Amino acid sequence: MSLLKTHPHEFGAHLLFTEYDLKPYFAVRNSVQKFDGGGSELAEFEHNERTYTVTLGYQESGLAPRKDDQIDEVYEYKIHLEEVGAPERKAHFLIQPRWANMKTKEGKPVSTSDVLGVNVKTQGAKIEPDEYPTLLRKAARRLDINPRYFEDVHDYSAIYDAARYVRVHENKSNKIHSTGGVMQCIGELIADTDYRALVEDSRKKDGYYHALADDLEEEFQREADRYAVGSFDLTVTVEVDDD
Repeated sequence: MSLLKTHPHEFGAHLLFTEYDLKPYFAVRNSVQKFDGGGSELAEFEHNERTYTVTLGYQESGLAPRKDDQIDEVYEYKIHLEEVGAPERKAHFLIQPRWANMKTKEGKPVSTSDVLGVNVKTQGAKIEPDEYPTLLRKAARRLDINPRYFEDVHDYSAIYDAARYVRVHENKSNKIHSTGGVMQCIGELIADTDYRALVEDSRKKDGYYHALADDLEEEFQREADRYAVGSFDLTVTVEVDDD
């Protein structure tokens, strides 16, 4: 049986690293200080015959520091990657400290896993999911951060967004978006679910952009749990390609 080849689209995950406790967090902190608060395109590296630029920055977290850490402000640190010549292929890593009984500056408790380490909120597009940890390690090396800090992904890590797409040639698209086509058939199959959204945009050309989304959490949560996905939504998108 032959299947359509899909391509990665949007991706989001929380990657948790606990093997070295908070050492990764303070290593990134030191790197930001070394680069005078960070900056754009501080370094480059190669991955799968592509060149990525590395941007480093930080933002406020609103968290109260621990007494033993001897710091006045808990920042979250940002590592942003873009492919040279193709900025739509990108990855963004937000490095957040994690410890037990975290609180905000106002003293409100923060709901987190009872672990000591870093959570790396990972977002990106046009990159295969299993490449993100590798990209993080390569970027860390270029910023003088030990890449081993980001090797062992904790079991509590979770994917919260993963989308793939196919592009349809214009001369093949009619059977998908037309009356009685694939999109309409899928819509009929999920007609009895609680939520369904259909977008049809043919202003530029027939079938230019058609999307069907449905919340299938009850039906697919078992599969979602297998892959550590928080919830499972179905989104079918058709974009017509001239090539």
